[in-house]
Amino acid sequence: MKRTNLAVFISGRGSNLKAIIDAIERGYLDRVDLKVVVSNKGGAMGIEHAKNAGIPYHIIERGDMTKEEHDEKVMQAIEEYGINLICLAGYMQVLQTKFVRRYRWGMMNIHPSLLPAFGGGIHAQRDALEYGAKISGCTVHFIDEGIDTGPIIIQAAVPVKDSDTEETLAARILEHEHIIYPKAIKLFSEGRLKIEGRKVKVEGEVKAGAIEDARYHMKRIGVSKEAVDGLSKKAGGYSILVENVMPREAMVLKQEMLSRGGDCAVPKDCILNNLVFTDVILLGSSKQFKDLAVSLKKQAFDLPKAGAAIERVIR
Repeated sequence: MKRTNLAVFISGRGSNLKAIIDAIERGYLDRVDLKVVVSNKGGAMGIEHAKNAGIPYHIIERGDMTKEEHDEKVMQAIEEYGINLICLAGYMQVLQTKFVRRYRWGMMNIHPSLLPAFGGGIHAQRDALEYGAKISGCTVHFIDEGIDTGPIIIQAAVPVKDSDTEETLAARILEHEHIIYPKAIKLFSEGRLKIEGRKVKVEGEVKAGAIEDARYHMKRIGVSKEAVDGLSKKAGGYSILVENVMPREAMVLKQEMLSRGGDCAVPKDCILNNLVFTDVILLGSSKQFKDLAVSLKKQAFDLPKAGAAIERVIR
């Protein structure tokens, strides 16, 4: 499978850009090359992230240009990089029809609400609070000719507290953005996103495989540093990476391993986002894994598939 040549467009501080760079550096986005960063604002703080990572960048301010003329300048600037995915990360300009059609289904955006609610504006958190919404969140979606109307890839839900201000709600939503945007990019890079009408289906079978460097893989899939430090001490015996399970299944795997005296490394997104596939790392002995496989085959969801995959690893 060919690698994904990524361009990220920004206008401001670029915190999602930094999350993407971090995900590439830790090996999570192992099929992605961030080729170029584009800003339409000369003073965008996010450019520093590109500089620090040694990534080429272009500052293309609109000035007196029409939107169409500006889009043309941007397309010319990124042409040499062979881009097949563009991610808007706080890019405060609507791309016009020609641009959208040129990169159709190869552009993503992240919006701080659960679309289609509170789309099309720049004050989604304020709108959610004023409306009295009990749950907000964020959405990664493909870009079409509308504003925040493209097919939805991933969403993460964030409860709204009675004490929330626009700033506190935005801060909690941003934590989720930094998790689900790299995940959406990863799914794209693995060819697992299939668009059927308005729906985006995520493809992927449950897989399991033995790994040698458990600490590296724990960092790669997004396990917290504290958990990595603690679990690395237990990484004797077998270490098995289980891929493409839902968070509810990941938590069952963790409970099952703990009940047998083993352990399980669960990425942060298992806690923060329950709407997309995740990976886990199981740590234990051969006997613990054999018992686990037998138990999983009797359970619901895709756990029997996980049990069969684990059984194949330890034979």
